Amino acid sequence: LETKDQMLAFLRAHPSRAYFSRLVRDGPYDVAMEVGVADGRFSEHFLIDAQPKTWYMVEPFPNKMLQARYPPSTSGRRAPRRQLEEMPTSWASRGIGTTSKLRFFKALSLDQSVLDAIAPESVDFIYLDGAHDYANVARELEPYYRMLRPGGMLAGHDYCKYDERPLACRGCADVPACVKYTEYGVRHGKGDRRVANQWGVVRAVQEWLARHPELEVYHTIENFTRTSLAQDGMDYDLVITNTYNPSWYVFKPKSSVIAPMAKRARCDSTSRTAGAQKLVVLFSYNFGNFRGEISRYRKQTQKFSCAYDRFFFTDLVDVARPLADDGWILSKVSADDVPVEALPRVIIPRDVSDGWKLTKYFKFGHIPRALRSYEYTLHVDFSAFANNPNRYIVPEFAHLSRFLRLHKSTELVLWKHGQRSFAFQEWKATVGYRLEKVPNIRGFARSVGRRFGCAAVSKVPLFELGVFMRKNNNTPVLNHMFVNTFRTLIAYGLKRDQNVLPFAMMYHLNMTKGNWVLQCPKEAKLPNHERGMMGGCGAPVFPSVSTRSSNASHHGCGHLGLTP
Repeated sequence: LETKDQMLAFLRAHPSRAYFSRLVRDGPYDVAMEVGVADGRFSEHFLIDAQPKTWYMVEPFPNKMLQARYPPSTSGRRAPRRQLEEMPTSWASRGIGTTSKLRFFKALSLDQSVLDAIAPESVDFIYLDGAHDYANVARELEPYYRMLRPGGMLAGHDYCKYDERPLACRGCADVPACVKYTEYGVRHGKGDRRVANQWGVVRAVQEWLARHPELEVYHTIENFTRTSLAQDGMDYDLVITNTYNPSWYVFKPKSSVIAPMAKRARCDSTSRTAGAQKLVVLFSYNFGNFRGEISRYRKQTQKFSCAYDRFFFTDLVDVARPLADDGWILSKVSADDVPVEALPRVIIPRDVSDGWKLTKYFKFGHIPRALRSYEYTLHVDFSAFANNPNRYIVPEFAHLSRFLRLHKSTELVLWKHGQRSFAFQEWKATVGYRLEKVPNIRGFARSVGRRFGCAAVSKVPLFELGVFMRKNNNTPVLNHMFVNTFRTLIAYGLKRDQNVLPFAMMYHLNMTKGNWVLQCPKEAKLPNHERGMMGGCGAPVFPSVSTRSSNASHHGCGHLGLTP
């Protein structure tokens, strides 16, 4: 049982919560948890049948039967006579759980002591069986889902209803009806009648699923018998409860990619032809909700919302949920996704946010795997979809795709900066606004001055890098140019990529001859029928000096504004 499909097939053939333990015993799961342990019978079933490496238990009111099974769970409550007659001996005395690391929380499921103790994405299987009401289940789902590893399973008890209509979510139409209490329940005073309606649990789960369009819910049937469990080496008395209520379960996607909601009917389906579907993909990113941009996301109404496939990379998928509702494909990443080998040996400290390195890595350091099936990537700074302080303009898909068909050799399209013409002017501006440290800029200027000469450095054009487009595959020189921009920013302690990329281009490319890197005026992004980019973009003109000269003069560069 290694894959989701294999586990699903197994559970459909064995539709009882008892067989969840086999996903640990015979599957990829090692760390598991039960929330709402009650008298500990289901935990005992797991410890005997699955022997997980780690087993967490959460129970605020441990009774005497649980205390007898697991003495570390303390309680001052007296046990009823019926429990005293059925009192088990401890797990330790029976050799149960000796190979598992056991951890018990005498706490409510949402107590901070529990939520803080278990790291995000550290548990393989979680079973919610605590308070069976709407309010509690609705509050439990998200924090416990965060604890779940990609590929893990979140499940819960009491998934049945009377006559209510299910909500609109994946797998939600099929909800079992609640049936009578079991003989165990009758023996324990429940009566020979239909169990209480569990619509509160169903509603909480389905409302949560509606916010997670990437998830699909499944459920058990609980048609087991004493004989059927015994044939598989399971103890009926550890599995049976007061009810035959089914359990629901979902698998957390391994890729942490959240699919978008269906595109709305008002989108023009003719705005993108079948041949253009894999031509250009739009992508953006934001880490740590930098500048609050994710929270200020504005729903997109332009045509590109319907035409472009749009990917958004973030470490805060939950905050970015409105983007999925608006058609974006969300992908969760973390700071660990920047490999050590991608970094230069020399790193100068800088005053930046924790997500800065990840931001530059996604912009220049690599092409995310999810984008490589497309010919081109259109990068758009995410501020364009929030308050858009830089007034970025996103080209229309149809306009851009026609342009690429006319310029089939194009590998990189850049737009001129809207306010300044040359890179050294950006040096001055960023130092003036204290966006860069003077010693760091000066050190970088000395380096490029020695290589290219001061005259050439003063003529290097400036580009607007909030919006650019690049080819994804079979572009080794372009890849080197982008990766070296990423490494140079870190090695020289710089923050602003506009200060570095033009010089990486001049180093790697003979820009006076190449026409596969195009520079467009800023206004060329405006969709003015067939004009705009069609006639306004040409090869960038770099200084006609040797880009490999190490003897170029670097004297007399004070006019570049690098002196205090």
